[in-house]
Amino acid sequence: MIKTDYHMHTCYSFDSDEKMEDIVKKSIDIGLREIVFTDHLEVIHPNKRIDSVIDYDKYVGEISYLKIKYGKDINILLGAEINLEPSIEKETNDYLSTYPFDFIIGSLHAFEFKDFATPDSSKGLTQDEYYKKYFEWGINCVKKDFNFSVLGHIDYIIRYGGYDNKFLNMDVHREYIKEILKTLIDKGKGIEINTAGLRYNLGHVHPKMEILQMYKDLGGEIVTIGSDAHKKTDLARDFDIAYDVLKKCGFKYYSRFEKMKPVFEKIN
Repeated sequence: MIKTDYHMHTCYSFDSDEKMEDIVKKSIDIGLREIVFTDHLEVIHPNKRIDSVIDYDKYVGEISYLKIKYGKDINILLGAEINLEPSIEKETNDYLSTYPFDFIIGSLHAFEFKDFATPDSSKGLTQDEYYKKYFEWGINCVKKDFNFSVLGHIDYIIRYGGYDNKFLNMDVHREYIKEILKTLIDKGKGIEINTAGLRYNLGHVHPKMEILQMYKDLGGEIVTIGSDAHKKTDLARDFDIAYDVLKKCGFKYYSRFEKMKPVFEKIN
């Protein structure tokens, strides 16, 4: 089974209260052998400056301490989840280069600094129009030269918009999604299976299986598995389902990372 969780948040993120050490202890208790802390490094407001809300010197220092204390039991990596905002591409990459990251998730959380999760972000748009806006923005973002490892929860948008259903019409959006996936593959970047979709009662992981199968059929190989846990009780949650999805799509491997380079782990 999968013993690596590549997406989690701690009290260093604005949306979590969990202490790093508690996450490490819980990860060991449930049998994980490798974890990556991927706290938010995001710019989703209009002042156009890097504002991570994280003291990264303290952050890296705490991870270094935990690696020494628990290194015999678990491998702990330094990661981040960034918001892909094209207008500050250089500033974001320059900031990331300051620290020795092992793994970075690039996510589509905001459109021109306006958070997709805000209630008024879809105002005046039909569901398909709103999702089209998201995927067109995604194409623009992934074609830039951001330094990231995998694109996070590619169909994240289906959680939001205030619509009665959470249905993604693939007939309408297929070509947009295909272009995102092809761009990622051409740039040597991967995607994640994010099991939070199940916790949000969407009925499937992010991305839905049809998108994951499309990625595989296009030649994509780099897939990480992450719980997107914001509390320790959600660590590695529904990884058995993620494992089955990988196998059903025909993947023979999932990915870990070492110093921003993918390492492939065989699926038994």
